[in-house]
Amino acid sequence: MPDLMPKLCTVAWALIGTGGRCLLFLGLLLAAPHAGKAEEAQMGRLSQWARDLELGTHAVLLERIADLAETPSEFTSDGCSGGLSESWRQVAGYWPGFAARYSKAPPFEPCCVTHDRAYHDITGARSAMASYDARLAADQALRLCVQQLAQEQGAELAWVYGVSPEVLQQAFWRLSQAMFYAVRFGGEPCSGLPWRWGYGYPNC
Repeated sequence: MPDLMPKLCTVAWALIGTGGRCLLFLGLLLAAPHAGKAEEAQMGRLSQWARDLELGTHAVLLERIADLAETPSEFTSDGCSGGLSESWRQVAGYWPGFAARYSKAPPFEPCCVTHDRAYHDITGARSAMASYDARLAADQALRLCVQQLAQEQGAELAWVYGVSPEVLQQAFWRLSQAMFYAVRFGGEPCSGLPWRWGYGYPNC
């Protein structure tokens, strides 16, 4: 495994724009394997605590929507948030050779757009628990989408990035985990952030 790390880093550097590296670094830390059952139990307790805390923000969001009788705004998407898509496009704009080889947008951007659609209108959830579950489901679907992309286009992408299919699969798996934990950490409702859960409604 250690001998694969330089290649994994090379792939990650190509996949991740500079603007999103801090957010994804946090995700990588959270996605790192834990030492044993004690740590897993602790993470389970933290997850329960985080859920209980987050449910309150979902309730506030739903109250805001009900009070204002709001319908979601027209759907918009920035692709992969945290600067991932934007950084990629900036690099592609400055260096045509980059765009020619790696395309003008990240290969996983469609996964992010689908994720944004769920975040935009909260999938029509009508209770705090349903809203929480819908956000979790959207985040899990994002992770799975990135992993499936590697399965379906692994050989082609491995050739593009100049690595073996094994390294490509590992890189995308790590990326999917990092993206999952990044959105879990940074996507709660009522945060004021442009990528928050329910961003199609006024901030609460």
